[in-house]
Amino acid sequence: ALALECAARGARVLLAARTVEALDEAADRIRANGGVAVVRPADVTVPRDREEMFATAIREFGGLDVLVNNAGVAAHGHFVDLPPEILRRTMELNFFAVAECCRLAIPILAEGRAPLIVNVSSMAGRRGVPAWTDYSASKFAVCGFSEALRAELVRFGVDLTLVVPG
Repeated sequence: ALALECAARGARVLLAARTVEALDEAADRIRANGGVAVVRPADVTVPRDREEMFATAIREFGGLDVLVNNAGVAAHGHFVDLPPEILRRTMELNFFAVAECCRLAIPILAEGRAPLIVNVSSMAGRRGVPAWTDYSASKFAVCGFSEALRAELVRFGVDLTLVVPG
């Protein structure tokens, strides 16, 4: 929905996700409305996929003006009942992928027009929710990271918006 709205307002959109069918469907909808959309299948937890995603933005659009970090996974269950792999997977996608996408994007964004990073967290990142311990921890990490990074980005002329739905 966000990609469709941005494209309707004139943005050229790079769609990246693991599910190719969903990417193609969104791109088709954007193009049907006269917008520009490029599809790049990617798993943002994989370094090479992240690198290719940003290389595609440079190749197709000459750079990047806005990065939206919206990939995420929920993990529901009491902490003591969940295997350690769930916490690691949740942190890898919900936090580490966000941080590493920011790291790759900042030099590119610094060359953009009105550059902006949008990190999507959750109200569970402001108030821990029982039985959502792993998820809450990952979203708290996104909030803290974003608030600290926002101040660091001033020297690059890049803004950061933290979205906290819920």
